[in-house]
Amino acid sequence: MQSIYERIEHLIAERGMTKKAFCQQLKISTGNLGDWKRGKSIPSTNKLIEIASFFDVSLDWLMIGRPSKEAMVREKTGGLFF
Repeated sequence: MQSIYERIEHLIAERGMTKKAFCQQLKISTGNLGDWKRGKSIPSTNKLIEIASFFDVSLDWLMIGRPSKEAMVREKTGGLFF
């Protein structure tokens, strides 16, 4: 099972960003990012919302790896998924 950090890392790589650029863009310290990686802490609720919005993904997916109900409905009806 992927962690929140692993999903964030995936999004960073998918966008072709560096972790440093991601931290600067979202005003996150590299120390905090390192703590997320080590499982020492997780992003605050506000920061998770900000990250989900920045990458245009659902908060459900970012937090637990499950697509939102809206995304699942779109997938079943032939719409694009993520």
